[in-house]
Amino acid sequence: MILTGRHGERGSLSRSGLTNAYSGHNQLRKYGPPPGSATVASVLNIGARIRDAQFSACEQKAPFDNGTGAGD
Repeated sequence: MILTGRHGERGSLSRSGLTNAYSGHNQLRKYGPPPGSATVASVLNIGARIRDAQFSACEQKAPFDNGTGAGD
C-alpha cells in the first residue's frame, strides 16, 4: 500500500498503474482509507507528526530521491 501526502503524487502513481496508492489530500478522501488489512506501507511526503499519529510503528528504510536535484 502506498500513502501519499498530496493528490498529485497519488495521481501520478495511479496513472503509472499502481492502483494501491491512497491519499487523504483534498477530494481524495471520498475514495476512502487504505484497507485495514494492509500491514506494510510506503509513505511519501507525509510529515513525521502526521505519520506517527497514523501508525503504531514506522521505520524509515530509505529516503526518496528523484535524481534531478529538484526539491519536493
